Amino acid sequence: MPSIASWNGSLTSANNDWRVLTVRTRYNQAEDLPPYEATVHLFSIELPLLTDTRDCFLYLIWRRRAVMALQALDLDHLIYAGLPRPGRDDPNVHHWLRLSRLVGFWLIQHIEEQLFLEIQESAPCRMVLADEVFQEIEARFGTTSEEIDELISRLESEEDS
Repeated sequence: MPSIASWNGSLTSANNDWRVLTVRTRYNQAEDLPPYEATVHLFSIELPLLTDTRDCFLYLIWRRRAVMALQALDLDHLIYAGLPRPGRDDPNVHHWLRLSRLVGFWLIQHIEEQLFLEIQESAPCRMVLADEVFQEIEARFGTTSEEIDELISRLESEEDS
């Protein structure tokens, strides 16, 4: 077994290579949810307050931090509107509903009050469940290809300096 000092980045066993993570396919948002008690730590995770600055760079940082916080508690799949919600007859539907509302509330707690009111006013849905809240925030701060190009240029110039 190589020591930490001599390790060159190559591993002999594929089971130990954590650089390549296997992504599990979920069929709906209610699969593999943690127990409710395990999610209480979510409210101890603070994000910077998201404001309506239209600054793509700051939004992407906020978004990444939010996703990482949710990944740490295995709640990230609740924010993806592309992943179907469970059916009303799903055995986990009540647990999913409770956690989705919790995550939605947590996200709302990290956006500026005025921005929340603006988003809520223009939102076609209630903005209660996690995927609804995240989708509305994404729509508000969604990045165009020009904004992404600008962000990449900005990051490259910061890296060079």
